[in-house]
Amino acid sequence: MAEQGFRIGVYGVIVRDGHILLVEVEFPDSNRFHLPGGGVELGESLHQTLHREMDEEICAKVNIGRLLVTWEYHPAKVDPRYGKKNLLELVFECELLPDNEPRHPENPDPRHIGLTWVPLKEFANTPLLPDINENILKMLNSPTQDVYRFESQ
Repeated sequence: MAEQGFRIGVYGVIVRDGHILLVEVEFPDSNRFHLPGGGVELGESLHQTLHREMDEEICAKVNIGRLLVTWEYHPAKVDPRYGKKNLLELVFECELLPDNEPRHPENPDPRHIGLTWVPLKEFANTPLLPDINENILKMLNSPTQDVYRFESQ
């Protein structure tokens, strides 16, 4: 039976010059990537969390734009590859503020090994956690479409 609990996370999609910014994460078999962001802490709003996480993970300030994707994960329904807690993740379009160049922090999460700009034309085949690449690309190519809701199957 799945562990009780619920985690809410917020993440940012930053696109510049046809590339998307990703955090590289070390795994035993091969490295993977995730969008910059993380979990909401008690007392924080979604935007406060995203600003804090951008400071912590990419050392940069951003403007937060529209909500692109919501992703729900229910470990009781699928192989618990993303953990034992239910997840709700919200992905926002973000823009770097002027004079903010992302960089790897001095004291990163131990599994974070760097930042990389992936060409959008290669993003669909990038090992992203969670695997929502196509959903993100669909929304980036549909600037007036409402948020894309995705639930783990």
